Amino acid sequence: MALLLVGVIVVNVVKQLVPRIPEAFLLIAMGWGLSFMPVFHNFKLEPEFFMLLIIAPLMFIDGQKQSFANIRKRFQGIFLLSVVLAVVTAVVVGLITKQIEAQWTFPLALALAAIVIPTDAVAVKSMTGSNEMPKGVGETLELESLFNDATGLVLLDLALSVLSKGTFSVVQGIGHFLFVAVGGVVIGIIGGFLLVMLRFNLNRHGKNPELTTIPISLLTPFAIYLLAEHFGRCRNWD
Repeated sequence: MALLLVGVIVVNVVKQLVPRIPEAFLLIAMGWGLSFMPVFHNFKLEPEFFMLLIIAPLMFIDGQKQSFANIRKRFQGIFLLSVVLAVVTAVVVGLITKQIEAQWTFPLALALAAIVIPTDAVAVKSMTGSNEMPKGVGETLELESLFNDATGLVLLDLALSVLSKGTFSVVQGIGHFLFVAVGGVVIGIIGGFLLVMLRFNLNRHGKNPELTTIPISLLTPFAIYLLAEHFGRCRNWD
């Protein structure tokens, strides 16, 4: 862990010296270099750990900077990019991968495509932050990257389901997509509203509100993520 922190510090220093190179590329290069060290040869990072402690707070911070008015204004572009384009790209990448790897089945190739297709807001910002973008394009790309994870998860789930069961259900896929996308939004709104009300009342009636509101703010993304994961597991058990 200490070496990873040192690697991040080195990347931040290099970024100041070479601002034209996107930070995402520098981080990839640093990760590639660290992979040659013996201590990382058997290194494993659990997906649940990565999602909870890294992705959840990053997405929470970036989501706080967005406004509902902008999302509603650019909803059509967000939907086309995060759903339609993501599905078409995953299918095309899956077909090309199957042609390159003849022994792979299409569901397996589609699973690989579903993993790499979704982008995240942090990566998009690091790629476009130092460049001038046409009006509205950069904002749309950042907003799209906040929503395309649901598409990737559904495609991955469908591909893995076909691999394990040998069957494909369009209705089940659409239902799962609505559950992941709409359900996540609903849980986020309800959980966020309750936490905001809690912070408001603590600020208004507490003697030392900073002692409670600051920890609540820090724990909010983890609490919302764990709540959504709980409902997701309950549905899978059913």
